[in-house]
Amino acid sequence: MSKHCNDISTMMNSCVLFVVHSNSIGRHADSLKCLKEILPLAVAIPSHELIVRKYLSITYKELNEFENVVLHAKKWIEIAQTISDKENEIAGHHEMGHAFLFLARYDDAIDCGKKCLTIAQEIDSADGMMMAYTCIIAAYANMQKYDDTILYAHKLLDCAMKNNNQKIMTDVYFELERAHLGLNHYQDAIDFGQKCIEIAREIEDRRVEVDAYLLMGRIYNTLSDYDNAIIYFKKCIEPAITIGDKDAEVHAYSLLGATYYFLKKYEDAFQNFKHCIDIVNRIGRKKNYGARACLCIGDIYKRLEQYNDAVHYYKKCIDMAQETGEKEIEAQGCLGLSSVYHASGDKENIDNVIQYGKKCLDISQEIGDKKTRQEIETQGHHFLARAYMDSFKWNEASQSIDVGMAIATELGNEETEAKFKEDRSLLYGFVGLNDKCDVPSVKELLAVQTCSEDELLQDLDEAVKTGDKKRKVRALMKLYNFYRSKKEYEKTINYLQQFKEMDVDCSLNLFCITAIGNMYHLMGENDMALHSFKQGLPTAESYPDTDHHLSQFYHGFGQLLYNLNRELNLAEHYLREGIRCFEAIFTALGCLDEFKISIFDQYVDSYKLLAILLFKGDQMKEGLLMLDRCRARALKDLMMSNFKMEQEEINDEHLEYSDVLSLFSRNDFSIAFYSLYHFILHKIFIGGGTNLHFSGCPSYHSLQKYVDRSFNEMGVREVVDCENRSLDKEEDIQKERRRCIEEYEELNQATNLDPNTGKSALEVLFDILECDTILSSKQGEVVIIPDGPLYQVPFPALRDPRTGKYLSETNRIRLAPSLATLKHFEDFPTDQTSDGKPLIIGNPLVGKVMMDGEERDDIKDLPGAFKEAEKISKLLNTLPLLGDMATKPAVLERLRQGVSVVHIAAHGSLTKGRIALAPSPEVRATKIPDEEDYMLTMVDVQKAQVRAQLVVLSCCHSGRGEIRAEGVVSMCRAFLASGARAVVASLWAIDDLMMQH
Repeated sequence: MSKHCNDISTMMNSCVLFVVHSNSIGRHADSLKCLKEILPLAVAIPSHELIVRKYLSITYKELNEFENVVLHAKKWIEIAQTISDKENEIAGHHEMGHAFLFLARYDDAIDCGKKCLTIAQEIDSADGMMMAYTCIIAAYANMQKYDDTILYAHKLLDCAMKNNNQKIMTDVYFELERAHLGLNHYQDAIDFGQKCIEIAREIEDRRVEVDAYLLMGRIYNTLSDYDNAIIYFKKCIEPAITIGDKDAEVHAYSLLGATYYFLKKYEDAFQNFKHCIDIVNRIGRKKNYGARACLCIGDIYKRLEQYNDAVHYYKKCIDMAQETGEKEIEAQGCLGLSSVYHASGDKENIDNVIQYGKKCLDISQEIGDKKTRQEIETQGHHFLARAYMDSFKWNEASQSIDVGMAIATELGNEETEAKFKEDRSLLYGFVGLNDKCDVPSVKELLAVQTCSEDELLQDLDEAVKTGDKKRKVRALMKLYNFYRSKKEYEKTINYLQQFKEMDVDCSLNLFCITAIGNMYHLMGENDMALHSFKQGLPTAESYPDTDHHLSQFYHGFGQLLYNLNRELNLAEHYLREGIRCFEAIFTALGCLDEFKISIFDQYVDSYKLLAILLFKGDQMKEGLLMLDRCRARALKDLMMSNFKMEQEEINDEHLEYSDVLSLFSRNDFSIAFYSLYHFILHKIFIGGGTNLHFSGCPSYHSLQKYVDRSFNEMGVREVVDCENRSLDKEEDIQKERRRCIEEYEELNQATNLDPNTGKSALEVLFDILECDTILSSKQGEVVIIPDGPLYQVPFPALRDPRTGKYLSETNRIRLAPSLATLKHFEDFPTDQTSDGKPLIIGNPLVGKVMMDGEERDDIKDLPGAFKEAEKISKLLNTLPLLGDMATKPAVLERLRQGVSVVHIAAHGSLTKGRIALAPSPEVRATKIPDEEDYMLTMVDVQKAQVRAQLVVLSCCHSGRGEIRAEGVVSMCRAFLASGARAVVASLWAIDDLMMQH
């Protein structure tokens, strides 16, 4: 037995020597093999097994296999406890505690440290106590529990001082420096840092000296004391080189570069970042620092407008970040590329802006920290929005703005929000929604300047003196708007020419050429105007169709030739080119209905002018089709999208005359089509399928007055037994009434007769609109397609001055927005309409609500609407939604489920096209309801896809709305766009009793 023990001891000694040597040369696998072979023999003798477990723990630590370290350290501790070996018990706890630190199991590490400390205190082991404190301090520091870190650090410091252990003292001072920095106790952190450095220099501990210098530099950076920060970062480099610590060198150069970059000392920043990158390339480590240095150098080159160099370093940044898996840096590199391609102003790089902007957003989804991810996302969406606008992809631009704005708002980042507001204002300005542009920097470029001429000229002088190109562009644009509004065309042309000479980009050059041509035409210098447009042709022919300046150029050239009555074939050609370009823009707006409505106001004249040219050439049918192409285009797209058709497919489906004829093969009606262009009224009548009658006459300036007089003549503004179902304020209603009375008195038509003809307004309109042609048709029904103020004409009440008969006595009358939408209704499959139960809404209980930013509790009860809804629901055998049951959520849910008939008797708003419903009880219980809680809007209706066979809007003036080139933008249009086949509405207030009948 004694001999066996001696053999084991010899083997153990040999094994230990072998393991120590193998570990020292990195041959850890050999160490493990040896230890595992001897372990079955060692278990027979606890002291021998303890040694094996100890070296297994140490070897696994070298291999970073910390779970195995814990496993063998536990056995080590158990054996030490069994044989009462306190020193080894301390060492085992210390080894296991550090393994827990690497596994981020900090509570377990603290537990190990405290057990170690208890045993060390029992046997009065100073080294044991210091090992225990070191483990506990490290755990608390990693948990960022700095007060506990400081508590145990001072205990360790006392112990180290008693034992004159300067090495431990430097380590403790360093930990105290870090902990006080974490608590923002900057002076304490500096004091402990200086003590750490002092002792480290004394005992020549370069490792701690390097770390302390770096930390001191970071502290001074935090305090914005950049001079001291730079001093300490520089001090770090020499000892780092001495001990060959390349990682510390990389860190120091990186921090120096970042500090110089912040101070805008770009040359110094560049040099230090370059050192950082060079070392990273040599050692093949710390590529995350190299990636960040490349990112910063890219930023420097971008600021210096050296875009090619910036691109080079951003790409290097991305490559390094991909190697290290640093998603945040990779995303920022892509963001940098997107921004530099955008900053270059080169239209050819727009695709690159979009490509890297999208890539940035994709990568950012893999960033764990939400705030960091969102900050990168907002910048990505900003550059994408600008790129989409530059490439005329308006729908995509709007989507990026919406998403980016939502994220910026969530972050509370006002600076980024301001960028998106500017983007949105630019988009509004493009489509003509200038009243929605609320960003001063954009608004001042669109509106007439309120400042003086001297101030504008001084602004331009300052821009020239400072060489600020962007400021000069803005100054010239403001001067252009100012002089144009004053009709000082020579000065306007002068500043346009200066603007053009700056050669900002081809698009703005084209804008200048068009505006200069238009100014010369206004001055009567038509040869100069023609010269300007002809000079712009090469630029125009090389530019993309979706640039709105191109469409305006072609329209301006075509209009000029038409006005001069020269080369009308070329005028027709350029007008067609302008329309082709505009329709590319219109397609690019996608589903942005509000934008489509607005932008058509800018381009409708191209269609109408081309139609006049076609009429002059006896191309009546094509002229009619051209006029129809500028009617209700956005509405048509919405209606067609209900069939899930793609936008390009929708726009390719322009009406042919054969489509018009097909309407008559299935229906017994005639069509009256009206069009107004400046002072010309065109009237086109089609009856019997082939009979087309065309006439044109000067448009009367007083056409709107005749319409207003017809309302007075019928007495519809004086209905007595009628609830006020308008949401407009009483003072606004009274103001409108006074306006009508003043206008009526101004007309001074006591008898409502025209002084020249002796006819009433209804009779004058009958003749102006040639309704006798409608009467002469054999069809019993007429479909009227109005334009402009004619949407307000009470066609059924127009009277034949010769027979005294009203138009409605001889013809059934309905209105349609356009021929194209009429054909859509005719082609609309009957099985696509809903056969659900009718939805009857009466007298929704609105109560106290917020409206237009004010608290309102004056929205009155409507007993007449209540009775009306009750009667209709009985007729249709359905349950109505009345009073507090007519909530917005309930109404929308019924609409989405599908209804065959909709009848709404409620308060409505003439000005905004909204209907007031009841707020839900849940909303009312928590707050005063906001508008979105109870107002049924046009957007709500369009989203609901209301494929009802009939909609009746029993609200005051429900048929009226804003008249645009698109048509009347009202709640009627919203229901048609949503899929309803027919809508009945009123141009005025209707007697309650009559409505019930």
